[in-house]
Amino acid sequence: MDYCCCYIDVQGFYANNVFYPREYAVLSDHGASVFSVDHELKMDQLSANDQRHVLYLTRRHHGLPFEVGKGAKIQSINDIIIAFYECNLDDDHFLAACKSKEAEDKLRALGIPRLNLGKLGATWSGIKTRFEPCSLHVNPEKCSIDAVIGMKKSR
Repeated sequence: MDYCCCYIDVQGFYANNVFYPREYAVLSDHGASVFSVDHELKMDQLSANDQRHVLYLTRRHHGLPFEVGKGAKIQSINDIIIAFYECNLDDDHFLAACKSKEAEDKLRALGIPRLNLGKLGATWSGIKTRFEPCSLHVNPEKCSIDAVIGMKKSR
């Protein structure tokens, strides 16, 4: 973990075999940010099976509602993730840490070198910090800002 300059986590939903992010969090030694994502998809556009999946995740997993009133556009979040990485990059700290396939895919798409802690055995219960989740959650089970803080503490 000494090679990591920042930490990223994402929560969201799959619909039609596509991942739709709802929350991103980034953390470094210099700060942290959490963002609600406006994916512009409406619940009535989903199949019945995808609607059940979304409702399950909202009620039992991360507690994020599917639709958002106001959220950041994905390009803005991409720019912020890149800025967090570049501002904290040095010769000794050159990887972005994550714990999920979805976060790893985002980092890969942005051309950021990454270390997926999930592939090394990190689990949600192993990194949870017990901080209160951010205000985006209707059911405060899992929060991305909690995850990135936990990843950093475990280094």
